[in-house]
Amino acid sequence: MIKIEHLNKYYNKGNRNEYHVINDISYEFNDKGLYVFFGPSGCGKTTLLNVIGALDKFDSGTITYFEQRLSRYNARYADEFRNKNIGYIFQNYNLLDSKSVEDNIMAILDIIGLTDIDERKNRAKLCLESVGMYKYRKRNVTALSGGQRQRVAIARALAKDPKVILADEPTGNLDSNNTFEIMNIIKSISKDRLVILVSHEKDLVDYYADRIIELKDGVIVNDYENSNVGSIVRKDVRNIYLKDYTKEEYNNEKVSMNIYEDTDKVDAHFDIIFKNGELYIKTSSKSKVHYIDDSSEIKLLDLSEEEFINERNEKESDFSFESFKSSEIKGKGYIGIFKGIKNAFKETKYLKRSKFSRVVLIIIGIVFAFMFSSFSSSISVDKKEYILTPDNVVEVVIKHKDELKGLTIEKLYNDLKTYPGYESMIQSRGYAGHRLNLNIQRFYQTANSGVNYQGNIYLTKNTNMKYKIVEGRDIIANDEVVLSEWIADNILNDVSAVSNGFSGYSDLIGMDADIRSLGDIKTVKIVGVADSKNPSVYINSDSYLEESTTYLFSSEGVYISCVNKEEMIKHIKDLGYSTVSDSIKGAGFRKFKENLEAKMGTVIALLVMITAIIIYLALMIRASLFSKIKEVGILRSIGANKKDVLSMFCGEMFVFTTLTTFISYTVTYLIIFYFNSNFSSQLIKVVNPNLLTYLIGLLVIYLTTELSSLIPVAILLSKTPVEIIKKYDI
Repeated sequence: MIKIEHLNKYYNKGNRNEYHVINDISYEFNDKGLYVFFGPSGCGKTTLLNVIGALDKFDSGTITYFEQRLSRYNARYADEFRNKNIGYIFQNYNLLDSKSVEDNIMAILDIIGLTDIDERKNRAKLCLESVGMYKYRKRNVTALSGGQRQRVAIARALAKDPKVILADEPTGNLDSNNTFEIMNIIKSISKDRLVILVSHEKDLVDYYADRIIELKDGVIVNDYENSNVGSIVRKDVRNIYLKDYTKEEYNNEKVSMNIYEDTDKVDAHFDIIFKNGELYIKTSSKSKVHYIDDSSEIKLLDLSEEEFINERNEKESDFSFESFKSSEIKGKGYIGIFKGIKNAFKETKYLKRSKFSRVVLIIIGIVFAFMFSSFSSSISVDKKEYILTPDNVVEVVIKHKDELKGLTIEKLYNDLKTYPGYESMIQSRGYAGHRLNLNIQRFYQTANSGVNYQGNIYLTKNTNMKYKIVEGRDIIANDEVVLSEWIADNILNDVSAVSNGFSGYSDLIGMDADIRSLGDIKTVKIVGVADSKNPSVYINSDSYLEESTTYLFSSEGVYISCVNKEEMIKHIKDLGYSTVSDSIKGAGFRKFKENLEAKMGTVIALLVMITAIIIYLALMIRASLFSKIKEVGILRSIGANKKDVLSMFCGEMFVFTTLTTFISYTVTYLIIFYFNSNFSSQLIKVVNPNLLTYLIGLLVIYLTTELSSLIPVAILLSKTPVEIIKKYDI
């Protein structure tokens, strides 16, 4: 089953204080029986046990686990092997102190990936009953005696249904009677499984071991089959040996009573009352009164103390692994991030951080709210800031490599004049749109604030244009125009328009306006408003103001109006031009880039703050991690893989962040949003809170806190379970 060959391990290898703790050991274990590593302290017993159990590394040699031969320590395989095959019983129990007896059993079932609810309950019940701890299943393990805690540890090891059980000085902290009872259980287990035990107690070893392996200075000096002829003292001061007491009997038809006493100085009076099927007892005795029932640790034995000590009748356990039902086990933990979060909410210990830590995370949330609402104004781009063209416009930019191929604006113009779907072309680089001047004063009182809109527009021929008139009518004459809703809304939102009583599209119908283009001015009449969301003014093709070809051909980029944008882009690319794009997308990206460059200081400050927070939180969590080192060491030693432990910490940090940073961030963001929406202060307008940047900020917060949490944990998990335990003295 397990075979070690020429195994070596050193402490401080290569240094002056080098110690050869495992020295060229070879051995082969059968698939069942109780093997005991015996020897004085420091001889390498526990180290050898840890190496065999994949808790620690080795320097050379090989270990064969069920036909899998390893010549070096493989962390991934070690995790998998411990998870599936090894049950551990430790001298100091290594129970999870925050959990109940039953939850400690359920924890190991989580680790091995047993998901069947009925089988989980079945295993917990069977294992706890086998060690006499089922009645204490709801009790916290810190409320148990040493013997009881070790029984729970044994039940936990059994619940895995392991092929091998390792026990490191399992009775080292127990009294003689608990030692005897624990060893009886381990002996029973060894009849079905391989048990490897470490002990330095000669009487214990001689009494229980099937095979004894004596070690000295890291070397096996003796190995022999045990004849089991030893003896062991079983005295237990908790028991009452009735044969050592004088006995008096009192009987009548209703009550029988035996009185045992070890002294003649007994002075006690009892009143016994039967009422409604219940028994009431009152005593006037000045002596301390103990009530004994089947759940009491005090046992009444019909033996003398001497008979008990000399009795060699090992108590057989009725536990059998065959009682476990066949059930799918993943072979790896299924704690996962969501179960980690659930456990974190369930167990308040996860939230017991210092007040300083909570205050820091709350402040981080407030700072993030201001930073991300400010960052929002850095990256938010209003379409009205950059859209100068309608949807049917393509932009072409002439690059140097185009010029080398003879591709120019003039050539493009000549190529497109006869192309179906082409409508017009104007210069794009430096283009600020045509100008629509609308100047009217409706009231004497507003003579000095008449509507004088001079917004950018894009003149669009109404040929083949599909739009719907929402106010007024369509174009009939050459001096008439139809405004898009985009243009009409901009006019109506102008302060001067409001002061002159303009309230709707109907107020614009019939008004005269001037259109300026390259110095030319054309007076037109507004006859309608179309349902277009583009900055367009629709005009008859006959009255369209053509751009000077001389001015056009000297440019490096043009806007091209067309019927089908996708087909036009493809056609121009086929002509060989390298830079062809949707004019709106290109303009939007340029505006976004301009905004970002203008507020790069805000972005850099945000990145610096995030980095600083990650470093600070990592150091803070590293400091708080010492309080959880024991739990990490226990989980790793009983079979939890790194993913399980990381999931646990992820869940803890998620909950802690939610109850601190998330709340302060959200509340602050809502306050900023309220002031931004209801007040016009320029100080407030510096920030621009919106849902997108709120969600981005939220994502960054959780990523930042989770990353800060995982860094120190990942560093810890890079060590073997034994290194974690020894380094932090668990």
